[in-house]
Amino acid sequence: MTEDKQDDFRLTHHARLGAVRWDRAAELWYAAVDASLIRDQEIGVSAAPDIGIAFDRAADFLDWLPANLTQFKIVAAREAFNYDLIWNDDLEESELASRLTVQSVSIRGGRVEVWLDTGGATTDHLLLAKLDERHKIVDMEL
Repeated sequence: MTEDKQDDFRLTHHARLGAVRWDRAAELWYAAVDASLIRDQEIGVSAAPDIGIAFDRAADFLDWLPANLTQFKIVAAREAFNYDLIWNDDLEESELASRLTVQSVSIRGGRVEVWLDTGGATTDHLLLAKLDERHKIVDMEL
């Protein structure tokens, strides 16, 4: 990883993520991603507790997501019901899964945090799925 510093602007290059820029206000490093996968078009990476592990976790998730997006949305929809986050009795898991889109992704505390837009299926419109290193949902909240 190489780093270029200029006042408040910091840019680094990661072997798998490419150019990564520091956002001082958010206290996250950001790497650009394919807009068809993540609406915000970037992934945020927290330096804590270990920046190397966090960057690798981000890269692993971005490698995993394209081939697993459909199945991930199906599992996320099921988990949303398991966590009692969906209160619309008329909504089926399959319909929720079809509405889900990945709004943003960040790596915090070693976990992948995926904000999912429900396309109006819930009143809050966003669900937060927290994933472990195997990309399994370990927690979900509004």
